[in-house]
Amino acid sequence: MRDATFARLAAKTHATWFCPCLQIGQYSVYNPVSKAFRDDVHMFDMNLDRYTHVSVVDALEASERFKTDDDPGAEAQHGLDCSALHSHHNSCWNKGEQCHDVFYVGDGHGDLSAEDGKLFGEKAPCIQIRHMCGWLKPKGTSVNGLSNSSRAKVTDMLKSDAANMFITEYALAAAENAYQKLQTKEVEGECNVKGSANKDAYFSDSGNKNKLKKGDGDKYHKLDFITNYLTTPVTRENFENMLQNDIPLPISVIMARPFCTYQMGTAILARGGLELGAYRA
Repeated sequence: MRDATFARLAAKTHATWFCPCLQIGQYSVYNPVSKAFRDDVHMFDMNLDRYTHVSVVDALEASERFKTDDDPGAEAQHGLDCSALHSHHNSCWNKGEQCHDVFYVGDGHGDLSAEDGKLFGEKAPCIQIRHMCGWLKPKGTSVNGLSNSSRAKVTDMLKSDAANMFITEYALAAAENAYQKLQTKEVEGECNVKGSANKDAYFSDSGNKNKLKKGDGDKYHKLDFITNYLTTPVTRENFENMLQNDIPLPISVIMARPFCTYQMGTAILARGGLELGAYRA
């Protein structure tokens, strides 16, 4: 009975309040001990003055942050292919505005195509997790996107060219946070992403490319996770894959249903008579 009740509530929540692409009767039930899904968003409905639960995976499905079938994708920024993102980003980027968009590439770090060529075997450079949140500036002297202390930590942890790549403070913090949340007693997060750095020299073992999981103390270490996480291309496919396999995303999602206004008229139909309580002396 409890599971059936939860399912009905989930169906009503997702279909009615958030995701029009879901039909009534369809619903998603997620592992309640999941570290990734425990960070689901709550949509604030201003009309009802309450929060309504929605899952991040459903938020991505309905989001216009990523390219759709009828959309050409966002224009390249700073030598990075951003076509996996929606063209809505262009208007902000062309105006030099950021709109607090976590996919914003940011200004001031120049063309990264040569660096990306090294990291990805001369493949076309694309926007990765390490490039997000250009509006968050490091404290202290910046060394390729990081403060001195953060850069020293990364240099000691990562290998080869990966140790010197451009990373924002936000992206590094997101990677550290995701690694700490992995593999609880109840849930073991693990997945393969597409398109991360592909040189054997960056990893503890050549078989660790594109793998996101907890370190096993043998072949797979924290440096493998951080390298794969930071260099994972920002695509809906990768993000959905991470969520479905309990890998926390590098972004936080806040959804809001704004106030609605209505145009209507009201009328009162009145009828006299003793049976309605109207009395005329």
